[in-house]
Amino acid sequence: MNPKVIVINMSNRININFVRHFRWTAFLSIILTTYSVFVFLHKGLNYGVDFTGGIVMELTVNDQVSRDVLEQKLKLFVKNLNEVKKVQNHYINGRELFIIRVGSADGHNVKDLSKMVLDGLVEYTPAIESMQYIGPKLGNELLHRSYFAIIAALLGIMIYTWFRFKMEFAIGVLISLMHDAIVTIGFCATFQYEFDSASIAALLTVIGYSINDSVVIYDRIRENSKDDSAPLSETINASINQTLSRTTMTVASTILVCIVLLIFGDEKLKSFSYITTFGIAFGTYSSIFISAPIVMLFSPKSKI
Repeated sequence: MNPKVIVINMSNRININFVRHFRWTAFLSIILTTYSVFVFLHKGLNYGVDFTGGIVMELTVNDQVSRDVLEQKLKLFVKNLNEVKKVQNHYINGRELFIIRVGSADGHNVKDLSKMVLDGLVEYTPAIESMQYIGPKLGNELLHRSYFAIIAALLGIMIYTWFRFKMEFAIGVLISLMHDAIVTIGFCATFQYEFDSASIAALLTVIGYSINDSVVIYDRIRENSKDDSAPLSETINASINQTLSRTTMTVASTILVCIVLLIFGDEKLKSFSYITTFGIAFGTYSSIFISAPIVMLFSPKSKI
């Protein structure tokens, strides 16, 4: 059978009253948002060297050694520097390359670190491919610019939705996207995943997928609203149900790719994959249960 026919048949059979459960889902979202703000303020994010400043070294060794063993040995002999924040490994042209990230207060520690690494790993015949120093001032500036990029993206999406649809839709999508971003940041703070520039890219990816799902539902609501005789709650329910198969298939295929990246991907992509997997799944929930039903709170046509 044609897959398109299957999708259409599924859409016609599905009839879930999403609006009826809005109070419960809104309550759940308030709890999750409150928890995320709390854990962010009290536990904080595990910022990477990109944002805190430090030294990034690329290293190769001739002998086989696991990433965990290398990280433990580094933490034993790297002194007079802040802690070894992370050791990652990936392959280039068949060669295993280790990326060592060490917190540092000033640039003169670059030479100190290179000597410590070469002396401490002499049994593995190490070779330093490159070293980069990131000052704390530059890292702090990058962090502020990253947060500004997220805020600018949210406001830009709100303005776009306002012009394409109506104000109540813009308010709904802004609340939904802020909710997605805050809860995803709370997820990072809870599990202390390293939060670096790749994590910002993951957050922007989550926002992009979430707005895409919301716009598809909003567009269907606008089309179905041409029949003024139907209550707004019925129109929203029908619109969500009609787009549900498309939404679930899209998110399932995307999350499948993220899971493949988690299992087989490069070590540098781990944090990105964790954040996008959680964020896209949660963004789908908010597109269905939050952004669409919340339109009713601000619509002059009907209220919950």
